Amino acid sequence: MFGPGIVVNFGYFKVLVGENVCGDSVSYLVSTLTSLLESFWEKIWLVGAADSCDTYLKFVGRFSGVEKAWDLRIILVASYKSPIGGFGLKSSSKTSAEGERERASDMGFGD
Repeated sequence: MFGPGIVVNFGYFKVLVGENVCGDSVSYLVSTLTSLLESFWEKIWLVGAADSCDTYLKFVGRFSGVEKAWDLRIILVASYKSPIGGFGLKSSSKTSAEGERERASDMGFGD
C-alpha cells in the first residue's frame, strides 16, 4: 500500500478561493490534480492547509465532489501558549478517520 511516491503541496486553500483569484486557473489546477490522483492513486499524496473552517468549506463548496475524489482528511493543528514564552504548534491528530471527523465536527468543519 505504501512505498515510493510523490507528495504535492498545493499550499493554502485560501489562495484557491480568495478574492482576485482567476476561477479558470483554479478550476484547471483542481482538474489536473484530480486527474493525477485518479491515475496514480496510491503513488501521489496531496497536502494543503486551510486557515479556517470557512476557507475549507468554500473550497469544497466551490468544487463539488473534490472532498471525496481527493479523499481529503482533516488534521487539526492547534497553537498553544508555550510555558517559556512565544507560541508553538501542537498536533491533535489521531490515527483513526472517525477521530479526525469527530474533531473536525467539534471545530465546526462540515461533512
